[in-house]
Amino acid sequence: MTKNLNAPGRKINLLYVLDHESPVDLEWRKKISKHFYLLRKEGLVAERDPFSLPEDDVRRCASEAEVVLLLVSPDLLCMENTKLLDECFNLYERDGFPRIIPVIVRECNWKDVKRYANLTSLPRQSAPVAKWSDADSALASVAKDVRGVVESFGKKPRSVPFLPECGPWD
Repeated sequence: MTKNLNAPGRKINLLYVLDHESPVDLEWRKKISKHFYLLRKEGLVAERDPFSLPEDDVRRCASEAEVVLLLVSPDLLCMENTKLLDECFNLYERDGFPRIIPVIVRECNWKDVKRYANLTSLPRQSAPVAKWSDADSALASVAKDVRGVVESFGKKPRSVPFLPECGPWD
């Protein structure tokens, strides 16, 4: 079964992947979400945090995600439970989908990770968000670029394999 990603008024499923054991990364997740407020208010995205998912739903929920935001930090790079992250990359490598976007929140050697090396990261200026003198400017830039990705879903015909829903995305 496939789902139509071009249905009018349909929300794009946006999945956050971060180290939920890192208080610093959790704080960045909250800050980024504030910059996505308009995307949510306009009904363009539905967000999901993976830490709230039962282990059995990981594959299903990874397959439902159209955009995966990796909040890249040293904590993400050394995270031990990578089942969700692995599933997202397996789908991407097999189907070219979901769209995986690394958001570099803190300085780390993320380009040394082979699976991240060819992905386009945000913010585009390459400096991690935490290094910007004004983090809100960096996050506004990230939100603008993510909006462009989300809006592009309505412009190109596309369908992906679909598994039954694993719960609400809001």
